[in-house]
Amino acid sequence: MTIKAVCFIPGEANSPHPDEYACQFPAMINDWRTKFSVASKGQTNKQFPFGFVQLAANVNRTLHVGFPDLRWSQTAKYGYVPNPLLPNVFMAVAMDLPDFDSPFGTIHPRDKQDVAVRLALAGRGVAYGENSLDFQGPFPSNFQTNNHTMTIEFDHGTSAIDVRSNDDFEVCCTHAANYSSCQRWEWKPAPVIGHDQSSVTIDTHACIGYRPVLNSVRYAWEVTPCFVKQCGIYDQNTDLPAPPFIKHGPF
Repeated sequence: MTIKAVCFIPGEANSPHPDEYACQFPAMINDWRTKFSVASKGQTNKQFPFGFVQLAANVNRTLHVGFPDLRWSQTAKYGYVPNPLLPNVFMAVAMDLPDFDSPFGTIHPRDKQDVAVRLALAGRGVAYGENSLDFQGPFPSNFQTNNHTMTIEFDHGTSAIDVRSNDDFEVCCTHAANYSSCQRWEWKPAPVIGHDQSSVTIDTHACIGYRPVLNSVRYAWEVTPCFVKQCGIYDQNTDLPAPPFIKHGPF
């Protein structure tokens, strides 16, 4: 029997080792594809579509490590799929669907319908090739700095965004230009101070004094970045959330 697509929910147990997972997850997908193809005597394409649910929200407190890093690694550090390391792969974002009272554990929200709708939409776009579908949430396409602000454009200005929170952006402020990494204490809040149809402007005044270099920017980098469907950026037409991302300079 030919396999059209496989869907998978990666385990949260990998969160202590996100950098390793960025390599392990693509390797696992390739291994599964090969085994399915061999077991079906070649009837199943060695690059059949593969879908997954990005890690959902978890605990109701502010934590910036673990799950956020693993969500990034689930996309092989691109922030979106499909991409060059994860071809023919699709995903559903679930970080904005917390359920702290779920009897199945907070990492397993009872709201499966929203997750299923998002995953099915992405599957239609990738696995079934419905090219007219907009199955991905907004993703940044350009970063511009001006004095103590940064304007972030989404999707090359082609899609309208819905800004639901001003609090999900952070900037990394360092005393010297080192664009490869940031320490935990170097990240500071960068609230949204304005937006138009396809971009937001954030306040980067945190990068002054001893740490004046705006090194990096990130979005929704928390275990639970928001309450239900109240994260910062959504597609105005599809209601799909922007996935978490991190961008290192220079800008």
